[in-house]
Amino acid sequence: MSAKEMLNAVRGRPVAVAVVGGLVSGALSAFLFGIGAQQYSWIAPGVTFGVIFGAVLFLMRLARLWQAALFAAASELCWYAAYRFAVSLFEWIGNSLQDAEAKMVVIGLAAGVLGAALLAGATAALFPWFRSWRRILAVAAAGGATGMLTGLNWGEGYPLFIAWQGAFALCLALAFPPQSEKSAA
Repeated sequence: MSAKEMLNAVRGRPVAVAVVGGLVSGALSAFLFGIGAQQYSWIAPGVTFGVIFGAVLFLMRLARLWQAALFAAASELCWYAAYRFAVSLFEWIGNSLQDAEAKMVVIGLAAGVLGAALLAGATAALFPWFRSWRRILAVAAAGGATGMLTGLNWGEGYPLFIAWQGAFALCLALAFPPQSEKSAA
């Protein structure tokens, strides 16, 4: 199968391709975070998701190169905002919640909603096909729901990346325009 045939086959399955892209970037983020890249935890997940999913959007002709690059930058900025918010919230809550698991669930919910809502807003600014309050709210809800995985002590929160990035990718993919309406690249 030639590269052109493979790209055409991929373009015919946009939801599946987008979700696989989100899951792959989530798995790579979890791997990088788990092997000691924690000193770069403020950058790795946002950049990984932004670059991989921006490339997916570009290859599927849903984004021009400049849009894919801005999506990658927005992904990093939104991850950093959510990450710093989670750290601040952890310090602010302190010992007011004695149950450590419950504390992390609350923090994951709040940070997941914030990160997803910010990135959904940036996505809506970049892509006309995503401009809908319902879509932004759906993404924020998915971000919060998957963000709660942080508190469930599944591999120290690493599954969070797989679930959050996969869910975000699914929400975006469900908003993709029909093949005949694609206007980018």
